[in-house]
Amino acid sequence: MHALAVEVWTTNAGIHFDNFVVTHRSSSGPHSSALKDFTESTFTVKSGLEEEKSKKEKKVQRAEEEAIILDKGNISEKVKVYVGRLADFLAENPLALVGTIGAVLVAFFYLIIFGGKEAVKVDEEVDGEGEVVEGKEGDKKEDDSKSEDKKEESKEVQEKENTSEDKKEE
Repeated sequence: MHALAVEVWTTNAGIHFDNFVVTHRSSSGPHSSALKDFTESTFTVKSGLEEEKSKKEKKVQRAEEEAIILDKGNISEKVKVYVGRLADFLAENPLALVGTIGAVLVAFFYLIIFGGKEAVKVDEEVDGEGEVVEGKEGDKKEDDSKSEDKKEESKEVQEKENTSEDKKEE
C-alpha cells in the first residue's frame, strides 16, 4: 500500500471518528483474530461507554422536562408524566409487571367464580299501594317452627329446673 486518504464530511454535530485499522488481510482470513482483538479492545469498549453516557444525558434531560411539567403543567400533562414513569418502571422490572398482571387476573377470576354477595331474603314485601305485606307462606312456616322449637327448649329447661328443685326439697 502506498497511500491512505480519509475525507470526512459531516453536517451533524457529535460524530467522532477514530481507531482506523489498515491491513492487507481480510476479516475472514486465517489472521483475522488480530483484527477482532483490536476491535474488541477499542471499539466495543468505547461504544458501550458512549451509549451509557448518552442514556444518562437523555435521562437527566427528561427528568428536567418532567419537573417543569409537574410544576407548571395541566392535569393531562401530569398524568402523561406519571404514566410514562410507570411504563419505564415496568420496562425495567418485568417481574413487577408479571406480578401486577397476575394479581389483577386472580382478583378478576375470583369475582367471576365466587360472584360477590349472596341473595338476601326479604321478610316483608310491599304491594302496589305501598302497604307492607307479610312474607311468603314458606318463610312464615319456617319462622313459626323456629319459634316453636325455642319455646319447647325453654319449657324443657324449666321442667328440669323444677325437678331438680323438687329433689332438693325431699
